[in-house]
Amino acid sequence: MSTTNCVPERGNNFEVELGAKRWPAGPTITSATNFLAGGSEAELVLDAPYIAGTPYFGFIYRDKNPAIRAAVGRGLISARAMPEDHALVKRGVAKKDDTLIKLRLPEKATTGWRRVDLYIYTCAMTGSPARVSFVNIRTTSGGYALGVVIPLLIIVYLAAASAAWLADSKRAGWYRYLDPVYMTAGSDGRGSLSKLQILFFSLIVFALVFYIVLRTGALLELSGSILLLLGIAGIGSTAAKGADMARNRLQPQNWAWLIRHGWLPAGGWADINRAKWSDIVCSDGEFDVYRYQTCIFSLVVGVALLVAGVSELSSFTIPETLLGILGLSQVVYIGGKLVNQTTVGELNTAVTELREIESKLRVAAIGSALAKAPDETDLDFLIRRAGSSLKDEFYEKAKDVRLLFLHTTGRTVADANLNPLPA
Repeated sequence: MSTTNCVPERGNNFEVELGAKRWPAGPTITSATNFLAGGSEAELVLDAPYIAGTPYFGFIYRDKNPAIRAAVGRGLISARAMPEDHALVKRGVAKKDDTLIKLRLPEKATTGWRRVDLYIYTCAMTGSPARVSFVNIRTTSGGYALGVVIPLLIIVYLAAASAAWLADSKRAGWYRYLDPVYMTAGSDGRGSLSKLQILFFSLIVFALVFYIVLRTGALLELSGSILLLLGIAGIGSTAAKGADMARNRLQPQNWAWLIRHGWLPAGGWADINRAKWSDIVCSDGEFDVYRYQTCIFSLVVGVALLVAGVSELSSFTIPETLLGILGLSQVVYIGGKLVNQTTVGELNTAVTELREIESKLRVAAIGSALAKAPDETDLDFLIRRAGSSLKDEFYEKAKDVRLLFLHTTGRTVADANLNPLPA
């Protein structure tokens, strides 16, 4: 007979030792979570004062499945005094002088949310067990959890794409909305960096939170860094939307004028723009380094969340310098929107000036004393009565605005659509 971690092995058969029940019953075990996750560190509380230097040994056994059994010995189990600020102490479940056991369960010993028997041996200094504690608890494995999270994440994403498709007036093919850039496009139909960023971080945090719930059976707190990250993305999205409305939106009168004259379809920008990935890092037809900076650092943080957040979501910390870079990138990005004159803003000003000239044409026509001939159309009558000076000014301005409109939207305007409309 040999001894491993103070539990005798009788012919390498731990079941013999467990069935002998030769050791006194130990203190009650309380789990910090509803499930014990295989391959991850779990916390248990022994209802007994902590004694420094006391070794512990664990063993997992499932009676209905002899293949599920594993020792949790040296290097996989440790003990310490219960921290006063521990969640279980705050909830009154544990006392501050209890013993906190931390153990890492072998992945092979876990199941798909089925119960196992967990034995915790308190070892005596003589090298033999002093007492044994027992708890029957459910265990989970990462494979089972991923098998649920991944399909659910796909369903959630498809639901978001369907909602975007139903809410969009363009009524493009539903498959287009599977593209995250197309799904999060702005009101102008172009890709929106801020909205894509929110979708990116929200899906990552959702998947991690649900994964941890499946692994532990408990809803853990999010770290302050994650909340701050989501806050930066949310505030940035709101501010960017406000900046776009202030600087990149046509006045309602100009919008209506372009639609009445056939320059824009009834749906406006959204009917002519098709969101694409280049919109995320380009602005006004050129590469935008501020957008690019926000993209690459958002990607770094997202990958870090996926790698470390599985086991450290409640304590995951994003370096303050990196959060500062993300915040500054958002500030510079939004500031650029507010300061820079965009082609849409220039187009808005130009259309306003064109509308004013057209209004003068109407005033001149109405004030003329000439009578309308029976065979004249409303347009012929308006142009003939306005005078050559205003007519030339209007058409010259209309041609200039047409060039600017082509540069902004990529749409050509036929000569017939340059004519003024009668009142």
